[in-house]
Amino acid sequence: MKDTKSTQSDLEILTQLNADYLASDHNGDVQRYGQILAEDFMSSLPDFLLRNKKQFLEMMADPRPFAEIEFLDSGVEVFAFTFG
Repeated sequence: MKDTKSTQSDLEILTQLNADYLASDHNGDVQRYGQILAEDFMSSLPDFLLRNKKQFLEMMADPRPFAEIEFLDSGVEVFAFTFG
């Protein structure tokens, strides 16, 4: 049985984290990125390099090569698994 109240709260939290993540990218907010990303975060980008959290944050601190970016669509889904 699904806990709708908990699921809604989880969805709100995840939606806000997603919005913060996208805003951090858009605004170059490395401090907020650092708060959001897990310590074992790894990133693979189109340059084919694998970066850990420290390397990713250093890259994000550099000036952005583009001035304007627009996020058109973003979604968050919560999957619940029941064991037992």
